[in-house]
Amino acid sequence: MKAIVTLLILISAYHSLAQCDITSPVDGADDTSSNTCSFTAGGLNITSEKITLQSGASLTVNYGRWRIDGDTVFVENGATLTITTSGNFAATNDGALVVRTGGTVIMNVGGDINIGRPSGTANGGLIIDGTLTVNSGTINVNSGSSELTGTGAISYGGTINENNGGSSDMSCSGGTCDCTSCDTPLPVELTRFEGFVSGNQIDLAWTTATEINNQGFWVEKSTNGLDFESIGFVQGAGNSDEEISYNFSDTSPINCYYRLHQVDYDGAFEYSPTIYVQVNDILDIKVYPNPFSERVSFLSSGNDEYSVILTNANGKSLVKSTGSLSSMEQVVNTALSRQGAGMYLLVLQNPEESRKLTLIKR
Repeated sequence: MKAIVTLLILISAYHSLAQCDITSPVDGADDTSSNTCSFTAGGLNITSEKITLQSGASLTVNYGRWRIDGDTVFVENGATLTITTSGNFAATNDGALVVRTGGTVIMNVGGDINIGRPSGTANGGLIIDGTLTVNSGTINVNSGSSELTGTGAISYGGTINENNGGSSDMSCSGGTCDCTSCDTPLPVELTRFEGFVSGNQIDLAWTTATEINNQGFWVEKSTNGLDFESIGFVQGAGNSDEEISYNFSDTSPINCYYRLHQVDYDGAFEYSPTIYVQVNDILDIKVYPNPFSERVSFLSSGNDEYSVILTNANGKSLVKSTGSLSSMEQVVNTALSRQGAGMYLLVLQNPEESRKLTLIKR
């Protein structure tokens, strides 16, 4: 995935990057962080580049404008995203800001908060299952397939404008917006939903405490956490006041998201929280020692082929190569042996995952 950025953004963002895992929009790769980060520059465009903030993460974006163009920013449980901009915020070309249950987003937007383009020619999404606080800015849902939806809470004193066929499930009163289609929860109490790798498949398991009129569960799968497809159906118990456990196996395992689409006999439905199951785990790679004086070592239980990118503090590329982990270890150490003391950004990737590390040479 590629993002076009200027050297000015790279230089101004670097000091913050040394303190956290997220490197977007500098490196063009998807990012996940559970640390504290911030970006400050003239403008930010996330294009085909996913950022996920996990529990404990706190990302502050202070830009002249901010646009999610064609990909997704996820704010997970326990994470906070603060967007401060003198211009507009936009989610376009099927880009979306997804706030999971327990996640928090704070917006201080000098212009408009556009979901889809004002012309109605591109779609976007703002899915709030956690908390959104809009301190300034005007919310516009601008095109037919654009949506503002979710089961969370929005604090916003203005009016949600629906333009060009755009729609919002949220109704605002007294500065609080609530989902009008979510006022009456469906009578299935889900107490557990989890997934784990078992051999050559992914096993999903969930438990209900009570069920009323429950026809069953469509199991849905997604590679990006936004676009889901059904991969199977599990019959429900109908009516029950006892704990019932369900299971489903996905025999085509990849790193992906899962959710349950629960349906009643009368056609009413609801979605479960989304879970992520990781099959190919590059995150098990260890790079040590760090800081280092002469060389680093790579350690992993896998036998994948890896792509490696090594850059210096100014963003200059030192290594861009692909091969076995042992061969990439030699290539990286050869490049580092020619460099002086300082900080270096190492990106390791296989077809499924990526790992970004800041190496410090003494």
